Amino acid sequence: MQENRSDEIGVNPEFTPACDLVCPTGARVFGDIDNPDSEVSKKISSKRATQLKKHFGTKPQVYYVIDGGE
Repeated sequence: MQENRSDEIGVNPEFTPACDLVCPTGARVFGDIDNPDSEVSKKISSKRATQLKKHFGTKPQVYYVIDGGE
């Protein structure tokens, strides 16, 4: 059984989704939200980001940066 390598998502290309690796605009970012030093965590905290349908209590893991959220 392979150990959990989720800490390598967004860091190691072998564990990062292809859509993140080939996106020419950098629109998708994957990583560890719980790690304050990760790129994805920094982007979410430095920009205006939101989650869709959070009120349903499903704990969504996708964040969207609002237009003009720089």
